[in-house]
Amino acid sequence: MDFQSLNPQFGNYTGHGYITHYQQQFWPHFKIYGPASPVQHRQFIHAGNRCPESTDDKNRDGYLDYDETLEVVGGVLIPLANSLNPENLGSSHYPRIKQWHDSYYYSATSNSRVMMRDFLKRESRRIGPYDLSLDQRVIVVYGAWSETQLALSLATHYGFSPQEEVPVACAKIIFRGNFASKSLHDLSH
Repeated sequence: MDFQSLNPQFGNYTGHGYITHYQQQFWPHFKIYGPASPVQHRQFIHAGNRCPESTDDKNRDGYLDYDETLEVVGGVLIPLANSLNPENLGSSHYPRIKQWHDSYYYSATSNSRVMMRDFLKRESRRIGPYDLSLDQRVIVVYGAWSETQLALSLATHYGFSPQEEVPVACAKIIFRGNFASKSLHDLSH
């Protein structure tokens, strides 16, 4: 999968990666290029099937904000934090692009049965009508350099700063071969 830059006025964030599922192991791994930043880059697999575009900027302020992005990409299915294990999701950490670097590499693994069984138990009411296939879903990376001046019109939630919530990159998940039908339900069995 290839990551395209969103909101390039905050830096050109691009990248590439894969999601592997083999012998009960769920393993997303990718590299994101962009400017060095002390801000954590939160990243999530979302329920939607396309990345936002400039035409999705509803208030026409020149930025895709968190709300405008969620309208396109839908709710969060899986947070891609330092640990994919359900018991660690509350204390999650996300990668940063460190000073003097131009990228970060993300890689985490989890037993897919344990991860998805817990996810489905915890989220079954919230996810509601979503088709649980991971094929064609999107991954969005959030977080711009903390000293970047952002528009006051950018929507934020849950106590995060505008820098932490601005979407900076997006990729569409495409499974090939034996992975074409992988769904969250399949991963839990």
